[in-house]
Amino acid sequence: MNLAKSAADKLTTATHEKLARFIDAQVGIQLPAHKKSLIEARLRKLQSQSDFGSLGEYIDYVTQRGSNAEVLTMIDALTTNKTDFFREPAHFKVLTDELPRLIQKGRPLRIWSAGCSSGEEPYTIAMVMEEFCRNHSSVDFEIVATDISAQCLATAQRGIYPSARIEPVSESLRKRYLLRSRDPSKSLIKMSETLQQRITFSSFNFITGDFSQFKAFDVIFCRNVMIYFDAAQRARLLNLFRQQLVMGGVFFLGLSEGISAERNQFEQLSPSAYKRVI
Repeated sequence: MNLAKSAADKLTTATHEKLARFIDAQVGIQLPAHKKSLIEARLRKLQSQSDFGSLGEYIDYVTQRGSNAEVLTMIDALTTNKTDFFREPAHFKVLTDELPRLIQKGRPLRIWSAGCSSGEEPYTIAMVMEEFCRNHSSVDFEIVATDISAQCLATAQRGIYPSARIEPVSESLRKRYLLRSRDPSKSLIKMSETLQQRITFSSFNFITGDFSQFKAFDVIFCRNVMIYFDAAQRARLLNLFRQQLVMGGVFFLGLSEGISAERNQFEQLSPSAYKRVI
């Protein structure tokens, strides 16, 4: 590859627009013009690992003839997967407060972590639920965790994280649910089998996926995901999520997100936490 040529090969407006239409159709993620430099930097890394002499050639190949794996690799590079354990901690207080109302006899409580990224959110939910079950032995639960990113799902399924990642987790929860590496030279933490057996990880595309494949959920977390979609897509997704919630079920969005036109279908419990009422 001619590196000098590659460095000079900028993402043109026409190529950016073509890429934006392709990614929108694939997963609904918006790639506005003001992010062109960021898009170019992220895709340049993938191009440098390929045999394509220009960024335009690489984009043309993936968008026109790329395999599903190559398309997903591109999508992974273009999406930001920022997450933490106990992110937006007030949500987990709301969850705990709502659990007595949500529990149904004869079946497990069902929770969906939609857009679970690298797994910190569903593992946090599992810890919160396990703590609740310590005082309510008759309660059972299951967690479905989905994401479009194959790389993130692989990390989530392994359940192994750098020790620095678990800083938000209390000492008592660490002792009960987290395992330190036996190799002292490796600063790694593994999620316990108790947590892992509660969670089913799978790939799901919000734009092309069939929401009806899932049983109804009592709780849905879809936080910091809607910001990537346009207004029409957000309205469609909110309706689909609402349909997947049991009546009275709880829906969590990110703090920067909200429900406006659909407000009559939900009752707000706290900032970015809602109960289905219609």
